[in-house]
Amino acid sequence: MADDKLVCERMLAPFCKTVPTIGYIVDGKYFPIGEDKEVDTYKAFVEHVRAGEEFYIKPNFGGSGRGIGRLTWKDGSYWWNDSKVEDIDTFIKTFKEGKGYLVQRRFWQTGFSHDVNPDSVNTLRVVTMLSPSSGEPFIAGAVHRFGRKGAFVDNIAKGNIVCHVDKETGEIKYAILSPTNGKLEKVEDHPDTDVKIAGVIIQQWDKVKELCLNLAKQLPFMPLCGWDIIPTATDVYMQELNYNPDIYLVQLDKPLLYDSKVKEFYDYYKKKYE
Repeated sequence: MADDKLVCERMLAPFCKTVPTIGYIVDGKYFPIGEDKEVDTYKAFVEHVRAGEEFYIKPNFGGSGRGIGRLTWKDGSYWWNDSKVEDIDTFIKTFKEGKGYLVQRRFWQTGFSHDVNPDSVNTLRVVTMLSPSSGEPFIAGAVHRFGRKGAFVDNIAKGNIVCHVDKETGEIKYAILSPTNGKLEKVEDHPDTDVKIAGVIIQQWDKVKELCLNLAKQLPFMPLCGWDIIPTATDVYMQELNYNPDIYLVQLDKPLLYDSKVKEFYDYYKKKYE
């Protein structure tokens, strides 16, 4: 369920705000899905791009930002990220690999998370675990990711930056640049926009915590979850769920096993599957 982004979106939509999928591409053919009546045909989709709207196309399966791109219209041509598209119909037919692609309108983020780098949607990764003793979910750790200038995604695997977040207060301690020489380089400002990051408290952090814990309660069959959350100036949105939450990200600041609840979690499952 978590691996299939569309199924995950549709299953969890009753419990949270999501970035809705308006189209699906499979075997090079576009299918309108969802409730967006403005883009209910392939022709309408193409016309909306030509009118200046921006859309993201991403694999329905997969992670680390692989295969994700932004389709736009500028200078009298269609563009896929930084590459000019000569013929839009031929371009759409190239999406034949994998098990299908989601089409979503570009989400226009607001607030601090947007201001740090306006080129990308900048998300939180919040890891929840289900306590073996109490049966209640808790937040094990969280990071905030920011894209670099010109980036279309914020994944650290794509050369962007990641920030440790205090899971109680929502305060960012510092930012870490994507390693290029085997060392972690900590900075206090975004390296491209110079916006101050260190010491900032994430907007809507209490809402973020409440949302992630509530969503984790809906999935008792998944005791370990990695939630990708979009914070804005006024609200929070669930982008997707990861069954592999990239534990290395949330323990960049310190090992997770310092937390007794996390240690209990791992001790329980280590013993269970020995």
